[in-house]
Amino acid sequence: MATITFTIAKSTDDLGKAEILIRFSVSREKRFRAKTGYFVPVNRWSKKNSITIPKIDTDERKMLVKLDDDLENLKKHLFNSFESTDIDLISKEWLVANIDMFKFPEKYKKVNDNFFKAFDDYLQAKKLSEGRVRAVLVLKRILMRFELFKQIIDRRFVLHFDYIDKYFLAEFEEYMINEAEYLKKHSEIIVKVPESRSPEDRGPNTITDKLKMLRAFLTWCVDSEIININPFSKYTIKDTVYGTPYYITIAERNKIYSHIFVDRPMLAIQRDIFVFQCLTGCRVGDLLSLKKSNVINGAIEYIARKTKNGDPITVRVPLNDQAKEIIKRYSEHKGDKLLPFISSQKYNKAIKEIFTEVEITRIVTILNPLTREQEQAPLNTVASSHLARRTFIGNLYKQVKDPNLVGSMSGHKEGSKAFARYRDIDDDIKSELVNLLL
Repeated sequence: MATITFTIAKSTDDLGKAEILIRFSVSREKRFRAKTGYFVPVNRWSKKNSITIPKIDTDERKMLVKLDDDLENLKKHLFNSFESTDIDLISKEWLVANIDMFKFPEKYKKVNDNFFKAFDDYLQAKKLSEGRVRAVLVLKRILMRFELFKQIIDRRFVLHFDYIDKYFLAEFEEYMINEAEYLKKHSEIIVKVPESRSPEDRGPNTITDKLKMLRAFLTWCVDSEIININPFSKYTIKDTVYGTPYYITIAERNKIYSHIFVDRPMLAIQRDIFVFQCLTGCRVGDLLSLKKSNVINGAIEYIARKTKNGDPITVRVPLNDQAKEIIKRYSEHKGDKLLPFISSQKYNKAIKEIFTEVEITRIVTILNPLTREQEQAPLNTVASSHLARRTFIGNLYKQVKDPNLVGSMSGHKEGSKAFARYRDIDDDIKSELVNLLL
């Protein structure tokens, strides 16, 4: 918990006033002092480091009451900002920037919001899924921080459409790659345009994804006659690179399902949910939204959230005996949720713990998202909810080798490129093909 205390400077001005100083403490390592820009008569500052307000109603009393209110409101402002800021970003620069924002809010009003207003209009006009809207808003905030970063060198810089060309795109791509490092040096930027967590190094695939979002936005701007030419017509986005999907076998899935969690019954519940996801192939967002009413005539039916606001796809997956057994086990579960779900973050953590306890720790090859180099890692350290989805897809594709049939149950659109990655994953399929030569 952060604490705030005020003191006064030793020096005074010609009127006998001293500047009020602030001390913001989070821990032994994070204690910062700064000037507030407020001044108080030295004779009205008590030994308890607070303002002494006279009882007689005078102009001085009114001034001191207002000053005391300003200090209290400054504390509230700092506490609110602290609560929404990643602890790693708390610094003296953060403190100074927040004091300035409190005292001079007009400085932080956007001068020209046409570009960013177009972003809001884009989100209103396009029927994007909830997840896509969140992703586009992340891109918008990156662009806002890029504008602030540019203003460090040129205070008059304002991001507008006339500025966006192939040179801007190259500069913005470079900024996205290095933003985490830039924000360490200029933490005041993240104070003004915060994220729920500190921005981390972005890999090439993430950069490609963000540039594709920006291209889609600018394409809409062309269609809406906001701009005449899409600058991406002269700028190439690098291809997304994926690793070969890894997944667990049916035998491994059954080993997980049959394991008895003697000392951790709550882990057994999440095990059941993981196995259920392996049997239905839901994306985790769809899984956690499933209700008892989604079970219809021996199958689960839902509209894939990734397509809900665009070209909606109704997914229907018949339930096998194991999946029905899991649903029946929690039929008395309170509420309308199909199963006792927890948050996706806690669910992913539980999955890793499940794999560790069941001792499914074989080495798998993964693609490092930052370097795009292949690396090896124990399966229990990289297991997640998406592994369950890949398990469903991979094991079905191994049996039927028909991407459209599998896609009808996984929520992929017909002709999805995702299945191309599953063609390289199974030695048994390769052996079958080689044996055709005999």
